[in-house]
This record gives sequence, C-alpha cells and structure tokens, in this order.
Amino acid sequence: MRGRLNRMLGTRLPPTAAEEAYEAERRSIQAPVPTIKYVGVLHAKGGVGSSSVLQMLGNTLTDQRREPVYAIDADYGGSLLGRTLDASGMNSPKSTRALYRWDPMGGEHFGSMFTRTPQGLMVIGNPNDTEEDRMTAPEFMEVFRKFPKEGPLRLIDMPHRDSPLFGPLLSGLSSIVLVTTPEKDAVRLSQKLIEAIRGPMRRPDLVASMVVVVNHRSPADPLIDEARLEPVFESGDDRGAAAGLKRVLYTRYDEHLAEGGPVDLTLVDADTRKRYVTIAAAVVARLTV
Repeated sequence: MRGRLNRMLGTRLPPTAAEEAYEAERRSIQAPVPTIKYVGVLHAKGGVGSSSVLQMLGNTLTDQRREPVYAIDADYGGSLLGRTLDASGMNSPKSTRALYRWDPMGGEHFGSMFTRTPQGLMVIGNPNDTEEDRMTAPEFMEVFRKFPKEGPLRLIDMPHRDSPLFGPLLSGLSSIVLVTTPEKDAVRLSQKLIEAIRGPMRRPDLVASMVVVVNHRSPADPLIDEARLEPVFESGDDRGAAAGLKRVLYTRYDEHLAEGGPVDLTLVDADTRKRYVTIAAAVVARLTV
C-alpha cells in the first residue's frame, strides 16, 4: 500500500513500524546457521495440521534463505507428500525407504530422491506413500548419514510419541516446533508431551529452544485466547527470553490450507505469509542464539 501511494503521489513515505518489523524478521531468517540442524515438527494430538505447518515453514525458509531445506516424513499417521506441491509435475513419490536403498555410487543423483516444491523445499515421504515396509530407527540413522553437507536445515515431520521412532529421532534434534490447536484437549496433551520431553526423555534443552505454533485450522475451532494460552507455554523459554523472542505464535484460518491438498505458498493469503515469516524467524533465531 505504501509503495502504491508513493507512486500515485510521487512521494517517499517512510515505512511503518509494522513494515520495519516485518523486514527485520525477514532478514533474520537469512542468518547463517553454522552447523547442520535437525528441527522436529511434532504434535501431541493427530489432526492439528502439523504437516501443513511444516510445509509452510519449510517453503518460507527456502524462499527466504535461498538454499536447500530438506523435509523428512517420519509420521505414518499422515502424508507430508500429500501436502507437497511438486514443481516437476511428475508426482512420482519417493520415500525414506528408497533413500535407504540408494547407492551413492550407483549414478542416481541424491536430489532425485526428493519431491521439490516451487520454492525449492526438498521433501521425501514415508514408506506408506510407496506401499513399502516401515523404517526402523537404525535404518533412519543410516538415511541421515547419506545427506550432503549443504543445506544446514532439515525438518522432520515427527511421529506420535508412542512410535518406536520417536525417542531415537528426538535424541538427534537441535530444536522443536510443537503444533497444537486451541482446543482444551490438544493443549492439555501438548503440556504432557512437553513435560515428558523435559523429564523422562531428558531433553530440557529442546523445551528451552521450543517454538509453539497454535494452529487455527478451521472456522469450527474455538477462537484463540492468547491471554490464556501464553502462560501455558511461555514458562521455561530460556533461549527465547534471553533474545527477546516470543515462543508462542499463532496462525489464522486460511482457506487454501484448509482445503487439505498440496500447499502452494502463492495461494495462501498475505496475513498467513507474514505469520509464517514470524514463525520462521523464531525458529532460526533459536538455532543461532
């Protein structure tokens, strides 16, 4: 709007405070990440929209950082590939099982194992997508060893806490993004998951660097009461508090995301894109604090 007014009036209106804050967040996403970081996108309750949150986060990171970002589906309860817009148009699904079999000396390029979005997010599905045997934890570790060194950010669509993969994958994470919805049961289960990660799973550092995304998936969801939710999740935010960062971030209902198909960053509304810039900035900041 400011640019349009400048052109119409032949003036140079200064940016607003909101515009300056947005540009600062956008620039912060580009901060160097010195070592490879695995970020787990997890949920305590199914159906909260964690796959679409991962898609939006991953595409925003790739769009802003201009470098490869990998997304790995370890959640057999959903399909990350089902939310992936294939830039090639071939729609030929590949899974972590195929990557486990991949031979670096066999002539097939590593990148051919992935579905690439228009923004450049590299996505690989789970074996349910290709009707193959599920992965064991040692097999997953072997898959991670095959990744190249370029592209420091790897997002994992985490399985449910009851999965035998959850603990081994959690042990290798640098940070987590917890996705919930405003419903009381989703919030309560999220609290229990946080307590388990901090206590029995012995990863209080992940809770200290956690970002919480409260996802408003549909008009049927209760309205988000930020005053009620922030005290639930803000405590123990050691890294965020030190850097003046917000831990709890909110989405609003978006018609395109609610359709349940492949996520197209160009079709979500402007407010959604801005919110995911804020979310991406919070994630990168906690990896570099």
